[in-house]
Amino acid sequence: MNEKTTELLEKYDLSVNKINRARGGFVCFTDKGPKLFREYRGNEKHLDIEMWILDRIRDSGLCKADYIIKNIDGEILTKSDDGTGYILKEWYNSHECSIWDKSELYSSCRMMATVHEILSGYKSEDGTMFELYPCRLDDEFVRHTFELKRARTFIRNKNRKSEFELKILACFERFYEKAVTATEKMSECKYEEQRGCAYEKQSICHGSFNYHNIVFDDREAVPVNFERAVVDVQITDFYDFLRKVMEKHNWDVELGNRMISEYDKIRKISDEEHRILKVMLMYPEKFWKIVNQYYNGNKSWIPDKNMGKLDVVLNQEDRKEKLCLIRRTERKNSYIIYNLRLKFLKEFQP
Repeated sequence: MNEKTTELLEKYDLSVNKINRARGGFVCFTDKGPKLFREYRGNEKHLDIEMWILDRIRDSGLCKADYIIKNIDGEILTKSDDGTGYILKEWYNSHECSIWDKSELYSSCRMMATVHEILSGYKSEDGTMFELYPCRLDDEFVRHTFELKRARTFIRNKNRKSEFELKILACFERFYEKAVTATEKMSECKYEEQRGCAYEKQSICHGSFNYHNIVFDDREAVPVNFERAVVDVQITDFYDFLRKVMEKHNWDVELGNRMISEYDKIRKISDEEHRILKVMLMYPEKFWKIVNQYYNGNKSWIPDKNMGKLDVVLNQEDRKEKLCLIRRTERKNSYIIYNLRLKFLKEFQP
């Protein structure tokens, strides 16, 4: 801890007893509990939105979060002499969500659903409406699909192809067909209508809901780092979390179903959201990421880890197709399991 940081902490109404480096900043043990002090590199205008979001969560009394603490001047951002901004947040004697602890994953799903419920239907006190996230999912699919096709053309035109490039060509059609189909089906999912609803309800997404941004205070899941929060269709938040967990767990069908079920217990997933989630799962996002990184990287030297990542995607694809989605029946409070591939195709029959 340098002298400048110590001086900045003096601008807060607390007494610091001990300081440890952590989470890209400093965990400060104070007379008012643990706090996190770190540099803020985001947009200052967005910081006001983040403060509003965290206030809504606090006021609900349903969930903890890394609430921002104002300094003695009533300011959210504390600036040093060189203009660098810092924030102080509530913190916890916590650990990051373990991706291998299923009970923590289930608890995180319920917490995420709770946060989504809290952050939907509110407007600021002055009636200000936050804008929709400008990046549309359907536009993103179109762009990614074009990038896949562009990379294939590049590889085909090469005279000498590496083993990695040959493997991409060998499996390309399988993934490209899914990319094209998912792109086409997105328009049939009432996606535009769902985005309109998200704006009207001011439904806010965390924007980066992964296990790195969930900590556990004892047994309670706590969301942190709302710097990327946006107004958007909230099921996209859940998809990000689900996909990353599934990749680590080799697309364990039982785990995936349970995660969906735990989220649905708190915040009911609508039929339209189910359809959007299915299309998102269909899109070969990991394959696109590997191919796009190759195309935009140094093609004369391909790291061995890229080949390993591609092998993992190929090995997991069959299991990914079998991930089941859960929906409640109208007659009784039970769940019917739908095979993703077969049910998806049936639902989109004319």
